[in-house]
Amino acid sequence: MWRGCLRSELYELHGLRVVGTPELSQRVECNQAFYPAQAMGMNIKDPQVHAMARELASRRGTSVTDAVRQALRAELDRSATVAPGQEDMARQQALLQLLHRCRQLPWPKGRSGAELQADLYDEAGLPL
Repeated sequence: MWRGCLRSELYELHGLRVVGTPELSQRVECNQAFYPAQAMGMNIKDPQVHAMARELASRRGTSVTDAVRQALRAELDRSATVAPGQEDMARQQALLQLLHRCRQLPWPKGRSGAELQADLYDEAGLPL
């Protein structure tokens, strides 16, 4: 594919500069031609991660690469909507609202918490 081109044309095409010896320049030329800067390999050495990726791909009926791409995109989209620390604050706020609602519930008059709890279990201590 590149045989008919002059080396300077290839470098100009890829926006590269000749640096070092011709052998090094040739190697850079080949690496840039076949492995663009945007392409990057990943080597994940955790067998559990591989198993999860294969399971997700199987469930979605797609390749492992596409399953990982979709999962990463979904997580990036999800995390972009919630600022760091905001998720914890929202959860805490929801719990405080629940606590407030529970405090508004009527308490049975004339009965203690221990008596109410005792009514939940039989003589053997099993739930009713």
